[in-house]
Amino acid sequence: MHRVKRSIRSVKSGTKLLLVACVLSLLFGIFEVGKPLDDFLRVARNKLRAHDVSGEIVIVGIDSKSLYEAGSWPWPRQNYAEILDELGRLGAKRVFFDVGFDTKTNTKDDLALELALESAKQPVFLQSKFTVEKSSHKRIGIFPLIKFGQHASTVSVTVWRDAFNRTWSLPYNVKIDSLVIPTMASELAGVETSDLSNFPVDYSFNPYSVPLISAVDVLKGRIQKSEIAGKDIVISLISTEIGDEAIMPGHGIIPKVYTQIVAAETLRKSKPLAFGWIPFWLFVTIATYLSGKIRKSSIWRVFYTAIFLSTLTFPVILEEQAVYVDAAPALFFLILIGAHRGWMRFKAMLYQQGAINLISGLKNLNALHDLTKDEQRVLIVAKIQNYSSIKSALPQSQERELVEEITKRLSVGANDIDLYQGDDGVFAWLHDADNADSIGDHLEATHSFFRSPLIVSGRPVHVHLTFGVDEDFERSLVNRMGGALLAAERAEKGGRRWTKADANTSRDVEWEMDLLGRLDSAISQGELWVAYQPKLDLQTKHICGAEALVRWLHPVRGELSPDQFVSLAEEQGCIGNLTSFVMSEAIEVAAKINAHGIRFEVAVNLSPRVADEVVIDDLVKILLRKHDLDPALLTFEVTETAAMASDDKFIGLLARLRAIGANISVDDYGTGLSTLGYLKAIPATEIKIDKSFVRFIDQNQSDRVMVKSTVEMAHSLGRKVVAEGVETVDALNCLIDLGCDKAQGYFIAKPMPVRALYRLLLVEGEKQVALSA
Repeated sequence: MHRVKRSIRSVKSGTKLLLVACVLSLLFGIFEVGKPLDDFLRVARNKLRAHDVSGEIVIVGIDSKSLYEAGSWPWPRQNYAEILDELGRLGAKRVFFDVGFDTKTNTKDDLALELALESAKQPVFLQSKFTVEKSSHKRIGIFPLIKFGQHASTVSVTVWRDAFNRTWSLPYNVKIDSLVIPTMASELAGVETSDLSNFPVDYSFNPYSVPLISAVDVLKGRIQKSEIAGKDIVISLISTEIGDEAIMPGHGIIPKVYTQIVAAETLRKSKPLAFGWIPFWLFVTIATYLSGKIRKSSIWRVFYTAIFLSTLTFPVILEEQAVYVDAAPALFFLILIGAHRGWMRFKAMLYQQGAINLISGLKNLNALHDLTKDEQRVLIVAKIQNYSSIKSALPQSQERELVEEITKRLSVGANDIDLYQGDDGVFAWLHDADNADSIGDHLEATHSFFRSPLIVSGRPVHVHLTFGVDEDFERSLVNRMGGALLAAERAEKGGRRWTKADANTSRDVEWEMDLLGRLDSAISQGELWVAYQPKLDLQTKHICGAEALVRWLHPVRGELSPDQFVSLAEEQGCIGNLTSFVMSEAIEVAAKINAHGIRFEVAVNLSPRVADEVVIDDLVKILLRKHDLDPALLTFEVTETAAMASDDKFIGLLARLRAIGANISVDDYGTGLSTLGYLKAIPATEIKIDKSFVRFIDQNQSDRVMVKSTVEMAHSLGRKVVAEGVETVDALNCLIDLGCDKAQGYFIAKPMPVRALYRLLLVEGEKQVALSA
């Protein structure tokens, strides 16, 4: 009879779990919570199915080579006319322009393009786009000029991107008012339909396998007919310097035209079908429901594993047949089922192992961790600091008596507390949050009870303990236990009786120590390297220098952000070696560049903590002599807040560096509270305006006023001004108008390895030679 009742309860529990998991996973799918997971899985499946394109579509790319050989951007339309004529001579099947011809240029060039379109031997398709008017949400078409459009067809290149600038699907056609325009992908694939729906793009096609020809090679007749004849040609801007780029899922940042071509390859293979997440979710839930009728746990686990693996692998098979499904809601459903079954199994294991300390009879920490209703109470941990030495001096039979004496004193003044015993003299209990204000007085009083020795079997035993308190109710009791223990250890080190845990002390100390321990070896083993972010002289419009920025490629954790180790190195007194490494690399690079006749300045960040670790000015002298670099080409950047908070020792170091001939820059200017008098006291030659005032300077009047006044003040003091965080051409032009001396930011260039810097300067030098010629 009892067995039947247990079976009924088990069935009811399983049905309830299934219903809850269905509802939660249904909401998971409706609100698209699992979209990032589906995106990740689709990229992974694409990697498994990766293959090359057909090769029937060729890109004639306006790349960096084309820009340098055939003139700066934008190109005169005469160039496009000549390319179109040459493609016709070479036997191109069709020609698609992914370049806008919606505005007039000069009459001569426009006429040349018009005549080339009129006399083209093959069908030509011109680019169209649209924008959406914010007030009416109406699509506003951007079409080629009529004189061009009358000799060619029009295709749309507008794409929809998600929040991460990625395109997962494209429409067959785009409708603007009553006009239905095919997308470039549909036309390239030869799909004739008026369908306005979207189709998924198969990114298992390798975009880098698309044949690519430099436009300047076509322009100058350097291409063989076999490379063009009978193929569709797409003419597009692909230069990474000024091209329109987007993130292609699984392939990173890439020119937008590749999205259209991969989408065309998708349609050429087969018309894709997208079924969303509901059919697959239904299939998985029904299969799981049927497997739930299996009573034997070991057999059920086999079926569950098979369903789970099928949920991961079946979409791969479907996508090979151009059928697309989303698996995240189904996976979430399975994870809920598996997690619940695993949790119940884990609880049963804990129950079997017991939650009682076998020596003392107290509940152990497993019992504490299993609590849920008491997580909104304050957690207190008592750590007997000398417990191990006491335990080693007592016979094992007396350990229970020792614990009993400890618990008696811990319980004095507390009402009905449940004590939990851990290893090595750890005791924990929960305290009502309503009485949190009295915890300090209670712990002080409890600590006083241990001033007199305990009596264990007639033997006096002195106990030294500290307390840790955790009030972070947002974390689990398991995590809070670690925080409270860490607080008790901090109390011991600080000579206090108790202290509270906080978020900063709960971070992964072991990870940080491991990181610092590897720092010196990381330098010697080449894990650390220096990136250089170029600076632009706003008077000459040429690259004049760069800021040296440290990077760490960790062998296990990958690329580490400087925020993860620079501030930590400062706190732990390891910043000296880091600064020496960056400075040595930067000075050597600057010397090599200047040795080739290019005036190039280098800037190194300097922490106030470095003054306590190394004799930095002596090292600077040695490095400058070793590499024969003019000290005027070396700048040390000090943040405004760090400089203001520094003592005379650091200010003295800055003065000595200035005396050597190096420059001093006040970085992040405007974020602190420095005064004109304080700035005069710092031996700075340069002020670097913080990016928060530069990013929207072309849109924000107060930012412009602040920058203008800073430039005027700095110039009156004989100091240069650098603006960081320049991200648009409008912001750059605004800084030029305000008289700023130099600029730095992603619009100019991102931080780059030294080889990329050399290439950039080589190109810059070639431009200067070309201009002078």
